Amino acid sequence: MESEEEEILVPHSDLGGNNHQPMEAQTETVKRLKTMENQRVEDPSSSRFTWRIHNFSRITANKLYSEIFAVGGYKWRVLIFPKGKTVDYLSIYLDVAESASLHNDWSRYAQFSMAVVSQIHNKHSVIKDTQHQFNARESDWGFTSFMPLGELHDPSRGYLVNDTLVVETRIVDWTYESIKAIGYAGPKKEQEEKDNKNKEKEEAHLFTVIKVARDKDLAVQIGKDIYFDLVDHDKVRSFRVLNQRSFNLFKEEVAKEFGIPVQFQRFWLWTKRQNDTYRPNRPMTHIEEAQPVGELRELSNKVHNAELNLFLEVDLGLDLRPIAPPDKKMDDILLFFKLYDLEKEELRYVGRIFVKSTGKPSEIVTRLNVMAGYDPDEVIGLYEEIRFEPNIMCHPIDKKLTFRDSQLENGDIVCFQKLHSEKSFRYPDVPSYLEYARNFQVFHFRSLAKPKEDSFCLKMPMLYTYDDVVERVAQQLGLDDPSKIRLTPHDCSSQQPKPQPIEYRGVKHLSDMLVDDNPTSDILYYEVLDIPLLDLHGWKNLKIGFHQATKDDVVILTVTLPKQSTVADVLDDLKTKVSLSHRNIDLRLLEVFNHKIYKIFSPDEKIVNLNDQYWTFRAEEIPEEDKNVGPHGHLIHVYHFSEGADQKQMQIQNFGEPFVLVIHKDETLGEIKVRIQKKLQVPDDAFAMWEFAFVSTGHPEYLQDNDVVSSRFQRRDIYVSWDQYLGLEHNDNCRVPRVKELELLVSSNHLAKKDAPLLTEFLLKYPCVRIRDEASTNKYRGFAYGCLAELLRFLGSCSVIDAAGDRKQELDNLVANVRCCAFSDHSWLARLIPSFGEC
Repeated sequence: MESEEEEILVPHSDLGGNNHQPMEAQTETVKRLKTMENQRVEDPSSSRFTWRIHNFSRITANKLYSEIFAVGGYKWRVLIFPKGKTVDYLSIYLDVAESASLHNDWSRYAQFSMAVVSQIHNKHSVIKDTQHQFNARESDWGFTSFMPLGELHDPSRGYLVNDTLVVETRIVDWTYESIKAIGYAGPKKEQEEKDNKNKEKEEAHLFTVIKVARDKDLAVQIGKDIYFDLVDHDKVRSFRVLNQRSFNLFKEEVAKEFGIPVQFQRFWLWTKRQNDTYRPNRPMTHIEEAQPVGELRELSNKVHNAELNLFLEVDLGLDLRPIAPPDKKMDDILLFFKLYDLEKEELRYVGRIFVKSTGKPSEIVTRLNVMAGYDPDEVIGLYEEIRFEPNIMCHPIDKKLTFRDSQLENGDIVCFQKLHSEKSFRYPDVPSYLEYARNFQVFHFRSLAKPKEDSFCLKMPMLYTYDDVVERVAQQLGLDDPSKIRLTPHDCSSQQPKPQPIEYRGVKHLSDMLVDDNPTSDILYYEVLDIPLLDLHGWKNLKIGFHQATKDDVVILTVTLPKQSTVADVLDDLKTKVSLSHRNIDLRLLEVFNHKIYKIFSPDEKIVNLNDQYWTFRAEEIPEEDKNVGPHGHLIHVYHFSEGADQKQMQIQNFGEPFVLVIHKDETLGEIKVRIQKKLQVPDDAFAMWEFAFVSTGHPEYLQDNDVVSSRFQRRDIYVSWDQYLGLEHNDNCRVPRVKELELLVSSNHLAKKDAPLLTEFLLKYPCVRIRDEASTNKYRGFAYGCLAELLRFLGSCSVIDAAGDRKQELDNLVANVRCCAFSDHSWLARLIPSFGEC
């Protein structure tokens, strides 16, 4: 069952358990009596129940029940999931209290609404309503996705004031007698809809569906929904008429519906021609109009389905009121006309005309110009639209030949246009435009930042150029400069954006953007750049994490600079975008991978060869002590590590944020530890458990407090000394949260249980692999980790030879899937798959 908000309403009778929260409740019950058919009938009971949930943010229980309240002689309660039931939404349900004691045949219909009340302004209150037939099996009903948790906790909306949430429930409870006696629309309507559908199926053979197309339908559809033929019959007014009813009686129904008197109606029968086109063929005769609808349908419909398609011809007088249609002679031909505007590249319906078969097109040119709004003597060209499948057939009409000689007949379509000799147009004539329009298709555009959600859809032809597409997207987004739009194609196998965006004018047509082997996609991703895409070819984009000096926050920034810029230019640009401890502070740029610092960049190094797809770039302020190392000091690397799971050999696993530290000649470990504890702000009891070691090429040499540390470090080149560092051995506090995260995704059915052990082992080995957005939904996190698990499973079962040969395409797709997911660091891919190059 779905609500009007298109949310699935699901029962939760299997939840069990009670977590009661004190609240203030008020019940307002109103009962009325009516007399209907000399029978006393009890009106439905209505009730409002208010639940004030105090200390809401401190609730640790998964679910919470309100106190019990009574409506209509039955006991109810409200059930909420403060942190959502398998979704990142507040979940709310109405529950029949003490449902375990209900008889199997117990049933109760209730219409109810749920509201989360804004305590600041009523306009922010969220209210949703539904109805349900409660019974012993389905004793609760409600909204799994009532409102996003992020919105719930937004202080500006006032849902939580003094950490109190107000939930209001309104219930209309109906007894069986009241439903039966007064026919309440709720349950009755549901049952009636089911009965009507079943009845329609059973009685379908007794009825004919008559679809009536009018000039208005042609004008609305041609050039917007359709370009070929005259009308989409599925989008016109339809009537369900008994087969035994005469057509003349049906005309009376049409008169009431459209306001067209019967004597002013003339209906045309459609027919399918040998070239598979569908056209109005002839008007109905008076004899046919006297026949039953069913016989008329069988006479005109060779397909023998339950439909009859008609065109209603209605003529208007000078006062725009319906008048009697003109008498049709044997040599009269009804032609339909479309106008092609070369400058606007638009096609539209302009009307219909009766012509004599012996007449010539030249005789109606003036009339066509008037219909088009042109000067009466405008030079125009005429074309007959013959068919569009399998190929476009649209031939010029010789205005000097008669309509009969041009083989024109009732229902034919004539397209006309201005003839320009002094201007050039992209689609200079009707046939070229129809060829262009033939490739129109609806395309789905998604923001690259939200690759799972359609942002908007555009109907465009496959022959659109690159410039056409970005211009339409810019118009949709309200941007003045289409050149700042960058597009990325869709990967059908992974259902994700492809790793590489489309180069500026790198493809000729829209169709080239969508080719993905087989099938062709109808999805494109977009992003808005700070500079035109053309200029970006001479520019370099770098994603850099800036580590704040005074707090643990990391700000991810994108720096865009000319490719010939230096690291110093990058740091200068960063200074304009971040908060610094003081104005003249210096910054440095580091290359980080797997919790180690592999490089500290020289300020004069060019950025053209830096690659942030594989490496994480980190910027930070340079402490004053790091600038004054002195002739006998060392600037060393300091990393966190723990022992690996392999007990046979010592194996180090690094984690956390690495950093650099100045140590002085003759400085002991004990003295250095004091500075490290102050820098990291670690409590005394926890810091006392830490061990310290000099680590070289993965082998730790544990140190004592009186050891002189500088004597171990012989290398003085800080730019490449990542393989020698001071190691801080202690427990990785990230282990438990990572395991719990996977367990949560498995329990909520967002991640396969078989993937959990594989991912646990990998994520503990590579702690840098995280979902970038901490606020992302569990559904998305499960999808991302699922893509990662597929890649790991492949690498565990495939040889290097297979992966580089027959199965390389499979590997490429799996890697592309993982790269498209919002992991905070992709650098581990280069280490994980070193043998496969740039796959």
